[in-house]
Amino acid sequence: MNLLTVKQKKISLFFSGYRHHQWMYDEKSLSKLLKKIGFKEVFTCKAGQTNIENPGSLNLLERVEESVYLEAKK
Repeated sequence: MNLLTVKQKKISLFFSGYRHHQWMYDEKSLSKLLKKIGFKEVFTCKAGQTNIENPGSLNLLERVEESVYLEAKK
């Protein structure tokens, strides 16, 4: 592996991280995106709350400190 390839990989890792995330959304930007792709109703929820009648075993508190909770209907 030459030096240039190592530098390119380090730069790529810096920008995308180990999980290769390319975008980070907040409530406003994610709501806007959902509406743009056809969702008519977008709701912001508090952690642990849902409008889903029977969420089953869905963990409504998963990753609570780093999450935005939205629900949307088409």
